[in-house]
Amino acid sequence: MRKIVAFVLSCTALFAQHEHAAEAAADEKPVALYAGLGSWHHPISTSNVEAQKYFDQGLILLYSFNRYEALRSFRKAAELDSHGAMPCWGMAMALGPYLNMDMDPSYQIKDSCDAAKTGLALQNISETDRGWLNGAAARCPDYSDPGRYIGAMREVAAHNPDDPDAQTLYAEALILPVRWHCYDQHGKAASGVPEAGGILESVLRRFPNHPGANHLYIHVVEASPTPERAIPSAQRLMGIVPAAGHMVHMPGHIWLVLGDFNTAAAVNERAAQVDREYFAKTGVIGSYYPYYLHNLQFILYSRAMQGRVAETNAAVAQMTAAIRSVMDTMPEMADFLSGSIPTTELRVYQWDEVLARERPRSDSALRISLWHYTRAVAFAGRAQLDEARQEQTEFESLCKKVDRSAPWDTNKTGDVMDLASAILKARVAVSRAAAIEYWRRAVELQDALAYGEPPAWYYPVR
Repeated sequence: MRKIVAFVLSCTALFAQHEHAAEAAADEKPVALYAGLGSWHHPISTSNVEAQKYFDQGLILLYSFNRYEALRSFRKAAELDSHGAMPCWGMAMALGPYLNMDMDPSYQIKDSCDAAKTGLALQNISETDRGWLNGAAARCPDYSDPGRYIGAMREVAAHNPDDPDAQTLYAEALILPVRWHCYDQHGKAASGVPEAGGILESVLRRFPNHPGANHLYIHVVEASPTPERAIPSAQRLMGIVPAAGHMVHMPGHIWLVLGDFNTAAAVNERAAQVDREYFAKTGVIGSYYPYYLHNLQFILYSRAMQGRVAETNAAVAQMTAAIRSVMDTMPEMADFLSGSIPTTELRVYQWDEVLARERPRSDSALRISLWHYTRAVAFAGRAQLDEARQEQTEFESLCKKVDRSAPWDTNKTGDVMDLASAILKARVAVSRAAAIEYWRRAVELQDALAYGEPPAWYYPVR
């Protein structure tokens, strides 16, 4: 009995540590069973109906990348059934490696490993549960050898050939080492990606509404030469988990890359509303908030690509308000996203609005350099080339102070700034021949950027 009590207390303590690290909001409400998360069910070893429901909810939220809320659900399942080991597996997964781990503070590998260890220490767990926990533990102590996790999940999948979750999470293990770099600029797939795609296609043939398989399949094919393969998954995710904002958002990846900007904007407007309702309902914001901002990014980019000025300006206002709320808590993200607002105005030729913007009250060389970039483009757009060249000089000077190795979503900041530099040189070139050479260089630089959604640069230079 003491071991069982220790198990529950250990899982609860792990959650509390993470909750403190994430600076949970004071008005955060207790976890509950939420409507609108679909009907996906993964049976675990429990006789407690409520524990099973919270586990299923945690799994859906895990697939939906709302890891903090998944963690709360798995913890509740552990409280309801002190004999169950799978809630600790869920906690290990919610704290451990995943596709967006490089930019997510909720990634806590030590706590993930502690959760897996705690579950494995419980007496009388089934061999199936032990296999799942061994899979999670294979990422320990620091996920320095992704091959160990791939091997462990291959074994879990082999022992559970009819379990779509086992197959789906094996596919995820295969793409974790490359994450957002599934294909190179020539469309060649990275190691493990074709196998992962085949596994997910097999799952979806038998379980077409599997939320995790549909989500991951979009990520597996969106950067490929044939992203249209994921159209059925995009269509399904527009409805099967309507209260999970990130799932509602995911079809936008396919609609955007296929050029359906109106639908990409529409699904993200709905996803943003779902997220706002989630924040209001739970009092939880924390590490999930960037996913809400990601929805707004899609709206901003899509409306600007359509050239719909009124809708673009509305998206600018919405993003500005959202950024303002995280200036203190997420300053780097706020700086990065702030730069997207004037470039969006450039996209719809709002030269006066760009030039009316005050110099940012920021010490960020990146943010101020982008301010000069936007002014240079705006002046060039008004045929005021002397003023444009002055702004270009300021831009180039500040570029030397920018951390070139800093991440720019899936790229490096230095590569993006080189692209901006080539564009400015083309816009202020003294001759047509010189401008053409700079434009060619800009195209080469943009072609070399890693895939991202929305793309790293605010418009296609071609």
